[in-house]
Amino acid sequence: MGHDANLKAERHQNVKRETKNALERIESLEQNMAKVVDFINQNTQQLRKRCEVVETIIEAVVTSIGPEEITRIAEDIRKKRILTEVEEKKQFLSAGLENKTIIPVEAIESMETIITGIEKDAEGKVLFPDYIQLLVGNVQEQSQRNELINAKVGYVVKTATGGTFEVTGAYKMVEPDKPAETENTPATA
Repeated sequence: MGHDANLKAERHQNVKRETKNALERIESLEQNMAKVVDFINQNTQQLRKRCEVVETIIEAVVTSIGPEEITRIAEDIRKKRILTEVEEKKQFLSAGLENKTIIPVEAIESMETIITGIEKDAEGKVLFPDYIQLLVGNVQEQSQRNELINAKVGYVVKTATGGTFEVTGAYKMVEPDKPAETENTPATA
């Protein structure tokens, strides 16, 4: 009987210790959580202050230069970025053609086909940039993606804005080890 009482007392002490440990851990977590919340609040305040500084600087620049000039400068920067991206895409295509990891095809075979083209507005004016290169799968409108599959180079698709996109080239990526001929490409003698 004394042995059972000792076991019960020992178990009671263990439960008491475990409960105390659990409570201490919860208390510690609550304290740490409060520190995390304070840290987040401080960082949020710092970000707000930085945003206010940036807004003030932007307002001063716009006021001193004028909104029309800022718009013109921003448009010039946007166009330069687009032209840089166009050049990078052209270089990618050219390098792929040179090392035979990209081959021209007569018809658009899949969503992974690379197409090049020109977009025109409803009046027939070529839109900026005058060169577009993308994967068929990246065409925004699903109906246009579907329409392009099996279309040949020279195909013209209507755009959502009432203009057109003319396919000026179609290419597919191939593994360098595989032969570059497909049923859509003319065989060379």
